[in-house]
Amino acid sequence: MGARFWAPLLQTEPTDLERLKVFNSLITGQLQSAWQPGERLTIVITLLLALGTWAAGAHLLERELVWFCLHRLPEGRLQRSAIALSTTLTSVACAACAVRLIYLAPIHQEPLNANLQDFASELITLALTCAMIAGLGWALLCSDRPSWRLTVMADPVARSLQPFPRILAALLMTSAIRTQSPTPLGHFFIDRP
Repeated sequence: MGARFWAPLLQTEPTDLERLKVFNSLITGQLQSAWQPGERLTIVITLLLALGTWAAGAHLLERELVWFCLHRLPEGRLQRSAIALSTTLTSVACAACAVRLIYLAPIHQEPLNANLQDFASELITLALTCAMIAGLGWALLCSDRPSWRLTVMADPVARSLQPFPRILAALLMTSAIRTQSPTPLGHFFIDRP
């Protein structure tokens, strides 16, 4: 892999810069139209509600589902599988609610144009995939409760692997955003009118 291979990353084409400027102006225009004096409180409340849904909502829902699994299902693999499934689904459901609220915050005044709508749809799908990876990783490792683990794994190994599902989800999110953005690595506006 010589210099010619890496050249598109190091040297930007004028068309790439133009696409990036168009993309930036679309996002800036959308945010400016949403951030009007009478609408700021609505946006802030919506974003705080999204944060609360993602953080506290996931914790409360997961706690209730785990309680149900522990008290209503027989001990064994079925119980551990139900706990893993409920943890993963809780992660995805709360992320879906939070992402939807974040999506609705800037568009309540003016809908997105087709380019930004496509970009937002891809980001929503990606965010849910990342939430599933993080939730499934937490459910499978269960470093806090070894008896809930689906696989046989030593506690030190589970604790050492604990950050990797989140890291993997964050890397996936970062690389996919980079791919979707209008840069030499992404082709967001190539076939757009």
